[in-house]
Amino acid sequence: MPSPTECAWASFAALRVVELRATDNATGVDTYRPRTKPGLYVPTATMVASTWPTMRPFVLERPDQFRPGPPVALSSKEWASDYNEVKAYGARISTRRTPEQTEIAKFWLMTGPQAYHPIARQFVAARHMNLVDSARFMRLLPLP
Repeated sequence: MPSPTECAWASFAALRVVELRATDNATGVDTYRPRTKPGLYVPTATMVASTWPTMRPFVLERPDQFRPGPPVALSSKEWASDYNEVKAYGARISTRRTPEQTEIAKFWLMTGPQAYHPIARQFVAARHMNLVDSARFMRLLPLP
């Protein structure tokens, strides 16, 4: 059991963090509205915490301190080379991809919901769940 002094210190620290973060823009208005043309890179919108790119960081000097630059131009030799490499390795019957690389790709292909939903659907069918119970089960499944 924490002592009264420890409780007071914890309360002070918590209030201070809340005070410091009150104006950090974590819940600001999402102003991202892309306007572009084909071949022009536009950063993908973040659907969750979309205002965080402008939020005051906890430790960093600014939010974009370590953000990478845009991808290479579609007309560059580097882009063409990368595209051809992906095409060669990713072909259904590839002469460049090793058997080990194929096995690794197949492993990573089946992650996330597509890996565990077939098992969940079998569970639902075996127990003859109705629509509501089935939906509730499928919603709760990915929760830790």
